[in-house]
Amino acid sequence: MSKKVGPLSFETAGPGEMAFDKPYSEATAQIIDQEVVKYGMSKKVGPLSFETAGPGEMAFDKPYSEATAQIIDQEVRDMVNAALTRTRELLLSKREDIEKVAQRLLEREILSREDMIEMLGKRPFAEKQTYEEMVSGTGGLDEDTQLPKGLKDWNKEKNPQPAEQ
Repeated sequence: MSKKVGPLSFETAGPGEMAFDKPYSEATAQIIDQEVVKYGMSKKVGPLSFETAGPGEMAFDKPYSEATAQIIDQEVRDMVNAALTRTRELLLSKREDIEKVAQRLLEREILSREDMIEMLGKRPFAEKQTYEEMVSGTGGLDEDTQLPKGLKDWNKEKNPQPAEQ
């Protein structure tokens, strides 16, 4: 039996096993590859940035050696596996809550903040401001939304040049 929601399914294939669709892990690998190669966010490779071909561009040479390419490939694999492991652990530890929310979404389609608190309880950390404080003063449909005089023609050219003839 399988309960599938998006790319994740809680399958009975094996103890603690879940299936992830291949396109999602490929996208994860592409993002992590950018973290390592372009943004230097890797402990093994270090804070280096290699300019590589973008999507749809032809790449003839990589700006690094074959040895560095192997280190990058291994680092990307390790980071993808760590991310998938962490995701599985998180989803399995929160499985009951996920199923509550999924069931309620099937019933109602739209959930309010109060629905979430009812199902999951209050947040485990103090909020910097309440929801009411955050949305207070945001106005309503009857609010005057006209621009102040100083900004009236902000998007118009100040001294339009007459068209040459």
